[in-house]
Amino acid sequence: MWHAFQWLAGDIGRPAEEIEAVFEGWERVDLPLHGAPFLAILRKGTEIHAVLAPEWRKRIIPKGFVTEAISGLLEHAGGMLTTRVLRDARKQLYFVRRLGFRHTWSDEKFHYFALTSA
Repeated sequence: MWHAFQWLAGDIGRPAEEIEAVFEGWERVDLPLHGAPFLAILRKGTEIHAVLAPEWRKRIIPKGFVTEAISGLLEHAGGMLTTRVLRDARKQLYFVRRLGFRHTWSDEKFHYFALTSA
């Protein structure tokens, strides 16, 4: 079981196996910091979802590291990344905006964001 699914299970109160099934077929990218798991990325086409390691959630995140990692993902995706965040997930909304994603639209469940290289 990939550690990011275990992190998410603790966040949303769903079994890790159920989360893994939802993301079947998605590419998994680990971004370690100082040799330890730091940020896990799920990627499919231009859509990404980032899961920050629990021990980093109340610490200062080295912005240069995250910016460099996101720019590599952006280049790999052809210059555009998208993501979505549950409407009431304030911490995740802050994190996505801090990475440079811009709000594009919302529906009754999610806010949708895009990041472009242009």
